[in-house]
Amino acid sequence: MAGAGYRTFQSGEVLTSNNVQTYLMDQAVQVYAGTAARASAVPSPSTGMVAYSTATGLQVFNGSAWVAVGGGYATISGGASTALGTAIGGTTYNVHTFTADADLVVTTAGLVDVCLIAGGGGGAAGNDSSGQGVSYAGGGGGGGGVVGINATNTIYLAAGTVSIDVGAGGSGGSTGSGTSGSTSAIGNLISAAGGGFGGPVDGVGSDGASGGGHARNPTTTPGKTLASTQGNNSGNSTGYAGGAGWRRKCRWR
Repeated sequence: MAGAGYRTFQSGEVLTSNNVQTYLMDQAVQVYAGTAARASAVPSPSTGMVAYSTATGLQVFNGSAWVAVGGGYATISGGASTALGTAIGGTTYNVHTFTADADLVVTTAGLVDVCLIAGGGGGAAGNDSSGQGVSYAGGGGGGGGVVGINATNTIYLAAGTVSIDVGAGGSGGSTGSGTSGSTSAIGNLISAAGGGFGGPVDGVGSDGASGGGHARNPTTTPGKTLASTQGNNSGNSTGYAGGAGWRRKCRWR
C-alpha cells in the first residue's frame, strides 16, 4: 500500500491493530508514487529512514538528502563532461551537456540531477496589410524549461543506455506561421515541451510550453501553455507584434 506517513506514538497511547498494520508492517519500507508524494507524507524524515519511490527506486535518508541505497549518484558518460569547480556537500560533480541527440551510458545505477530546455517556437512572417509600412506578426513561444535542481528533477537511472533527445527550435515563417519547437527528453523519464509557433497577422499562435503570439486581431486567441511549470501563455497583442510566453531557465544550487 502507499505510505501513510511517519507517526510518533505518544506515551500511554493504545496501539491498535490498525496502527501495527499501517505503521509497522506495511511501512517497514514505505512506498510512494513519486518524490512529491513522499515529501508530502514525510516532510521531516529521520536519518536512516528507508522508502521506495517509483521515480527514484529504493532510497535512504542520510540526514540531509534521500540517496540510493548502497550508492548515491550514478556514474555516467556521454555528452561534453565538465567538472564543477566547487564541491557540493564535499563531493565534486560532473556536468554532462548534450547539444544534439545522443546516448547517455550509465555504468553505475543511481541518481542524476537534470536540467532540460526544449526548442523555442518560430515566429511568423510579417504582413504589411495596414498600408502604413508596418508588419504584423506573432512571436514564437519559448521552449519549455525543466528547472533543476529540486526533488522532482533528481531522477533515478538504472544501469544501461538512455537516449537523450535535444529539441530543435522551430523555424520562422516565410509567408505565414512559424513552426513549433521540438521536445527535449531523457528517455521516457522526463521531458520539456517545445514552444508554440507564432501566428501571422490576424492569425492564431500555437499552444506550447510557452504559447506562440498572435498579432493585431483582439478576437483571436493567443497560444496557451501546455505545461504551466515550464512556460506561460502568450501575451494578447493588438499592436504590431504578438507577445510570446516566457521560458523558465535552469538554475543550479
